[in-house]
Amino acid sequence: MNLTAIEQKFVTHIRTLHLKSKSTRKEQTIEYVSISMKIIKDCYFQNEYENVFNHIKQLNEIDFQKVTTSSGAFYYKFKALKDGPIDFNLLKGQSRKLDNLERIVKSHLRWVSMQQGVESTIYFQHFLNQKEKHLDAFFLVDTFSGRIHTPITSLQGSIRKHLLLKNETVTSLDVAQMQPLLLSLLLKENIGSNEFTEWIEQGEDIYLKFKEKLNLESRDEAKSKFYQITFGTANQKLADMFGNSNWVEWINEVKSYVFHQNPNSTKKPHSNLAWLLQSTEVNIMRSIWQKLIANDILFFTVHDAVYVRDSDLDEAYKIMCDELSFYFKTFNINIERISSVFSSIEDKLKYITPTKMYYPYELFEKFNINNEELDYLFENNYLEETFPECYRLK
Repeated sequence: MNLTAIEQKFVTHIRTLHLKSKSTRKEQTIEYVSISMKIIKDCYFQNEYENVFNHIKQLNEIDFQKVTTSSGAFYYKFKALKDGPIDFNLLKGQSRKLDNLERIVKSHLRWVSMQQGVESTIYFQHFLNQKEKHLDAFFLVDTFSGRIHTPITSLQGSIRKHLLLKNETVTSLDVAQMQPLLLSLLLKENIGSNEFTEWIEQGEDIYLKFKEKLNLESRDEAKSKFYQITFGTANQKLADMFGNSNWVEWINEVKSYVFHQNPNSTKKPHSNLAWLLQSTEVNIMRSIWQKLIANDILFFTVHDAVYVRDSDLDEAYKIMCDELSFYFKTFNINIERISSVFSSIEDKLKYITPTKMYYPYELFEKFNINNEELDYLFENNYLEETFPECYRLK
């Protein structure tokens, strides 16, 4: 017995989700993928769907698991067992309807390409091959906060550096500590004077401030604590850490009531703050996108960052500064201009002896290579690390 047309389409959907799962920054093997019950019922099988799953399984096309949650709800996970067709158009229904600004941002993706000789993910290669005909399948605006998700969003940073826009190298303009900035803005608007906003407006590194205030061992640990406070459940222990500060009390209060604008608020009220932060971020970034478009500047976006052609850097930076100044008293934009980094080290590479091992200080002192350049060389496979801590050209 063969698969019916709708069963074939369902298996293709599973297979496509498998491929998309390989788009993450960390290349990982994902055995099973999920399809919501709403999509299963609306697009595939309204009744007796588990019988259909068993039928497809008997044909050795898929495997599936039924997962029951602690609340008694259930969902299904699937694994495609054979190679076959891929169709990203089957996934495009997971995006909300686009407005005019989002359609323009989406159209800019047609100009994206990759520098020659750079390896990327299988999923990203599918995007590059199919973007002319099936661009909608690779552009999603989530229904939670309106964030944009594309194959570039989940691409590893070391690969993203090698993207081109209209065949020109790009520069990233990234708002430093965007989530703390947004939180400081929300706090100022809702409770007025508070120490968190004061730290931000004084130009403090908020993670180092947390490290100091909470007596933590590292900045990374402090950063994790910040995200625990902002995205975790309401917790009195968090208030105790800061002496019941008014800003932590406000955070816990926000996480404790139903906020109807947040689609997840009824079941997960602690997600209210995440919704407020991400929605505010989207609104601010939209104002930047509009100004870039008005000035004929091509770009693509990764949440709180925009990537523009090197030739548009100065104008784009000014626009971004002007827009951010409406919202924040102090802020910092990280600029990563890949082409200029490479040109500055190209000549230095000529004097480094292949296969010879160098301690980092030798690279710094003998060849005037800085930390940024060393990271670039290592991330892009020009150097390999040996033991003890040395580097050599590959």
